[in-house]
Amino acid sequence: MTTTITGNYASLDDKGKKIIADWVGDMIAIEAHIEEALDAQLKVKDQVPAAASSVQRFHDTTKANRDRLRAYQEKVGSTGGNPVIDAGASILGKAAGLIDRFRNDTLTKAIRDDYTAFNHASVGYTLLHTTAVALGDGETADLAAQNLKVHASNVQHINHIISDVLMEEITKDEYPIKNAQAAAETRKAIDSIWKETDESGTSL
Repeated sequence: MTTTITGNYASLDDKGKKIIADWVGDMIAIEAHIEEALDAQLKVKDQVPAAASSVQRFHDTTKANRDRLRAYQEKVGSTGGNPVIDAGASILGKAAGLIDRFRNDTLTKAIRDDYTAFNHASVGYTLLHTTAVALGDGETADLAAQNLKVHASNVQHINHIISDVLMEEITKDEYPIKNAQAAAETRKAIDSIWKETDESGTSL
């Protein structure tokens, strides 16, 4: 998805440039915190085959998002060491359960936290996109849309695989399972619910 806005970051006034630069700095910090948690998940991903390729995908796409932002940051001039940005990202990261270390928990719960983090990043990119469009900066808006698409895809992917991951873990733990088709039935129900609650085209 690309915008039809002809302006770019260079065309903004000083105030507009600072606003965009701060947003980019925020998003770099958020992506870096998510990647930190995913680094730890990579070490244990093979314990649950149903999760292994997905965790690798989440790590690689998050790293690619962060790298794109860092390259763009060289153009917009924001700094990742900004204490306000770092403090804000720390608060947001803790809310997603992703700061400092990978919790000694199941991969199902880790992927649940990934889902929270990807949605958090997605709304951040939504706000960056809105800001860029409002200021007439099509270049930044396109970057925000590109990175948002990555995490929206990851969220959709989690909707489809997390029940399989859970089933693999609880089967390994010898839960008294009565319905081996629980993952498939849940996936069907979740798909239906998301379609039923789609609000595309609505606004305030």
